[in-house]
Amino acid sequence: FNFTVEDNPAVNQSGAWRNATFLLVNDQLPVGLAMEEVDGVSIVSVNLSAGWTRITWIWRFTAPSQSPIDGELSASHSLGTFLLWNVSVTHASEGAPVRCEHCDVGFAPTTGSPPCRACPAGTFSVDGSSCTACPPGRVAFLPAQIDCKPCGEGLISAASGSWCTPRTVIENEKISRRWNTSILAEAWTSAMGLEGEVTVNDRVFFINLLKPSSKPSAATGETTDTSYWWEMISTCPEVQVRSVTATFDAIKVTDDGDVIGNFSGRCTADGVTRQRVASIIFQCHHDVFAGTSQLGSTTHDVELLRSDEKLSWKSCDDI
Repeated sequence: FNFTVEDNPAVNQSGAWRNATFLLVNDQLPVGLAMEEVDGVSIVSVNLSAGWTRITWIWRFTAPSQSPIDGELSASHSLGTFLLWNVSVTHASEGAPVRCEHCDVGFAPTTGSPPCRACPAGTFSVDGSSCTACPPGRVAFLPAQIDCKPCGEGLISAASGSWCTPRTVIENEKISRRWNTSILAEAWTSAMGLEGEVTVNDRVFFINLLKPSSKPSAATGETTDTSYWWEMISTCPEVQVRSVTATFDAIKVTDDGDVIGNFSGRCTADGVTRQRVASIIFQCHHDVFAGTSQLGSTTHDVELLRSDEKLSWKSCDDI
């Protein structure tokens, strides 16, 4: 409950009204009253309990040399001016808001509670008024974004605008080598299974080449996150995983004719959060491409080429 009072008494009678003014809440002096004085104006706020409330003001004029008298009995007394204004009640049941507020950037208003929601991945908000879909070629990987970022080299935005996917064909103009990423993904699935499970140096990863996936089916913990790379971090008593990289940064053909895909994500270890990067390199061995299937023979040979830290799921090593 809020209101403002202003006392402009006659000369030498400062506070003549206010000194004999009372506010009662349900016939009791209020508890939790806050008052702020600004240039002779008092801004008052009172916390009210839920339910119906009776508010009572009592004003009496008290001149320094006089007994209290009713303020409206006689105009012969210089009573001055007492103003009560800006009376409002906020958070009333089914009441209208007393003011409109902007949502934070990256958020947009709702009709329910809470009043603001984060703009979903694939959208952005620069002023907190609405969520706007990312334009073609740009993405917002996470919720609550204020802009959309362009996809990296060899990538295009998916229809949802929430992730980047490789172009169908990537090539290096310096050499006569072209790669079909769809066939590459099929070969990966053929070798590693539908969830792209890779075991290397006693570490288990699940890698999806073309789009982020939900947690592996073996994981028992609950999460709504998606990721290009998952890593199994424990098997007892439950199978738990964590995201290694949630962002596909680039895919390109090197000057040696190989394909390198670069990914990144946030990682926390020992209370410190850092940007983690991971790369995967594909090589085409012409001498083994002699099968009768469309894909030919797939060499199932996975090697961990580099890790900047100790090989442990507790670390945030770049891979």
